[in-house]
Amino acid sequence: MISSPRLDILRTVAPCFVGTIAFLLGYNLTGALAGFFGLVLLWIPVWRRSKLPDTTVCLGFGAMALSMIICGQAAVTPVRMFIIPSFLSAMAFGSLALNRPFTVAYAKEESPQEMWVLPSFMLVNRILTGFWGFVFLAIILSLAMSSRFGDFSKALQWLFPTLILVGAFQITSWYPQWHAKKYGDKTL
Repeated sequence: MISSPRLDILRTVAPCFVGTIAFLLGYNLTGALAGFFGLVLLWIPVWRRSKLPDTTVCLGFGAMALSMIICGQAAVTPVRMFIIPSFLSAMAFGSLALNRPFTVAYAKEESPQEMWVLPSFMLVNRILTGFWGFVFLAIILSLAMSSRFGDFSKALQWLFPTLILVGAFQITSWYPQWHAKKYGDKTL
């Protein structure tokens, strides 16, 4: 059985995959609407568990769909793939600027409550939140670069971000334990 935090991540990722498939097939407005309404429908029953990235992705799809309706699909299609990673990067760096790292909500699900007040807990989350901000920037860069590869560009626009995300999730799982070992904090 899938744990609740992992199911919550799946709730956000599944509509993104549906939207991406529609985008790859050339149905841009349909993809944006599928992403937006998919997120809304999957999160309504458990909206209290939603986190800032879930809301940000939903807003990204909503902004994408609205801009396609207002400006036309042809005007938005060249920049469509940059919208959600840009929103996520702004969300990550914005949460850091407000001293409310978005990763804290995820870390609290994985750690005992007595850890939440430790300076090292917040430090690790600041580092991870900044890291994720740069991950989303790397995705934007990979999308821009992969769009220059002609026939392979659509495949690369899917492959590069996926590899970056898989690596980022691995680092996010590894880093807190490494930090605790390196700095002698056995509570992380």
